[in-house]
Amino acid sequence: MTHWKRLGLAVAVPCVLALCCAFWLDRWGHRDEPMAQADAIVVLGCALQADDVPGPSLLARTRHAVALWRAKRAPVLLFSGHDANFQPSQAQAAAHEAERLGVPRTAILTEDESRDTWQNAQYSAAILKQHGWRHIVLVSDPGHLWRGRQDFRHFGIDVAVSGAPEADALGTPLRVVKACREVLSVLRDVALLRYWD
Repeated sequence: MTHWKRLGLAVAVPCVLALCCAFWLDRWGHRDEPMAQADAIVVLGCALQADDVPGPSLLARTRHAVALWRAKRAPVLLFSGHDANFQPSQAQAAAHEAERLGVPRTAILTEDESRDTWQNAQYSAAILKQHGWRHIVLVSDPGHLWRGRQDFRHFGIDVAVSGAPEADALGTPLRVVKACREVLSVLRDVALLRYWD
């Protein structure tokens, strides 16, 4: 085998493995797990548009969470996420959208300090525990849910996941590209020993 063929294999094999993992993450998140006594529905943050309104993914997550709330899956919505480039925060923008869709402010909590999924879980878990809550339905894009569930479990929260179906409108290629980014994030978290203590 020539040097170039070995080099090609060295590049191709990890890429194929990453694509397989990305596809699995995306497919895994297309689920709506039951939980008999969820205390809250937690929505992970996502990018805002330039006019400080939820982008397509955050809008899909918010609408899905509101549908779960209407179905009485949990009495409270907790929106999580912050982006220093925007005001209001991701959490506040999603909360405003939920109110516009008919959820009373008394049923909405926000966590608007976190900058990534790990902090979403860490800071949201602190809020949940302050209320004596440990059982949640977690909402995000399908490809994002496995890592989100692992992060919340790390902080002692019992998690059922529910993928936001409108995120499917992105189309499979774009979803898999987003899931490839998730593979890198999972590898980073494993390297940081986040899942092993």
